[in-house]
Amino acid sequence: MARNRTYWLPENGAQPDLLVLDGFQFELALLGTFSEIRIHLDKMGWNILTATLTAKGVNEEDLAKIDEVVERVCWLLSFAGGALIAVNIKEIDGGPVSLPHKYIESIIDTSKPFIPPIDLCEPGIARQWVQASYNPYVVAEGTYRLRAVIHLLSLADAEHNFTIQALLVANTLEILRHSFAKNVLKSRGTFKEILGKMVQELKITRAWNPKVITDFRNKVVHEAEVEGSSAQEKHARIMEAMHFCDVAVLALLEWDKAGGTYFPVTAHCSPTKFVR
Repeated sequence: MARNRTYWLPENGAQPDLLVLDGFQFELALLGTFSEIRIHLDKMGWNILTATLTAKGVNEEDLAKIDEVVERVCWLLSFAGGALIAVNIKEIDGGPVSLPHKYIESIIDTSKPFIPPIDLCEPGIARQWVQASYNPYVVAEGTYRLRAVIHLLSLADAEHNFTIQALLVANTLEILRHSFAKNVLKSRGTFKEILGKMVQELKITRAWNPKVITDFRNKVVHEAEVEGSSAQEKHARIMEAMHFCDVAVLALLEWDKAGGTYFPVTAHCSPTKFVR
């Protein structure tokens, strides 16, 4: 596996992080030291190969399942790193003569994120994040359309145009609302009512301001505008709505149960312990 950002990588490529996901063993290793990769990123931009993810002791009949696990890992790391992460090279070694092959895909073009939710550059955090959030992700993936939610949040985190960023965040809110109403409540209601019930379901006690989030969504969806008399105020409105989306995802992934920390996009501060 190769990808195009360095936040989540282990400090030293010689000591890979070990993961057990869906019964398979994986090694996550950096292609060089963290410092070397950081220099390459600064020189060459944010779209380079930086790491490998190796599945150990895999049988041929396991390959389709391995692909599914790796794709989920990519989505989890995309949310944590605030930018889309993808497999660029897939290589199979060993087994029958007809089996080994190498598949290469062009690196996706992605931009530097604003504030990635998880501090993946800290040693051990990548392993903790993926190992702790993988099973909750599998449970919630279809019900809440988490791939679509993470995709939009990753795009929003790297977007610098206020209008486009606001539209991405508002669409994320709509996906969460619609998915919860359809798959969990199985009933209809207003935007505020549905999200309020989702907040109760997920036991969220912070980041939920019903009036602010609802007013933000309505203004963006109906008028393609963000409330605020200055760029700073508009940015604050967007970040408050985005923070709610981040908290909803972290609650679904049960990050609090792992004692995990995160960066609130509403505050420029050190990582804080995640509390719903």
